[in-house]
Amino acid sequence: MNYVLRMLVFVTLSFSAHYANAGLGINLGIGLPFVQQYGLDYKMSDKFSAEVLVNGLDLSLGEAGVEMSKTEIGLKYHPFGGAFFLGLAYGNFNTTATATQSGNQVEAKVEGSALTTKLGWMWGVANDGFYFGMDIGYQSPMGTSTDIDAGGVPTSSEEYQDAKEAAEKYGESGTVNLTFFRIGYLF
Repeated sequence: MNYVLRMLVFVTLSFSAHYANAGLGINLGIGLPFVQQYGLDYKMSDKFSAEVLVNGLDLSLGEAGVEMSKTEIGLKYHPFGGAFFLGLAYGNFNTTATATQSGNQVEAKVEGSALTTKLGWMWGVANDGFYFGMDIGYQSPMGTSTDIDAGGVPTSSEEYQDAKEAAEKYGESGTVNLTFFRIGYLF
């Protein structure tokens, strides 16, 4: 009986020590191409953390504009139990480009899923409280679809075909995602 009690205490303390570093938090970031970045963090241990991120860009200049958004869920591995991490995220993206010329509005939409590999640092994440970070990632699109609304331009015209080809090429091209600065808080 005494042996069972000692083993129970040992196992309980081992699990307590392992999960003592767990935490839930929030973060905000700025980068390119997604200027607006915010999300939730879950630190599972010194080696693993997870995140849910929402990224966005809304830019207009005169008669043209672009809106980009991406939501993703990811897992980060901290091989040394510290700030450095390797990550993998899966999510959906949506890009809409609009332009108006001579009263005609043209709109191109590209939607799809993406797998993003990441490499970065999260200084201060080993402790609860504030942390700062930065990362770089490569977004590989999968299963994209395009939709062109050319405002009355015939679909057989050269201009329409050029716009469709450019949208399809964009949807199939990988992109680099850079976060210059991220601030977060783990509770």
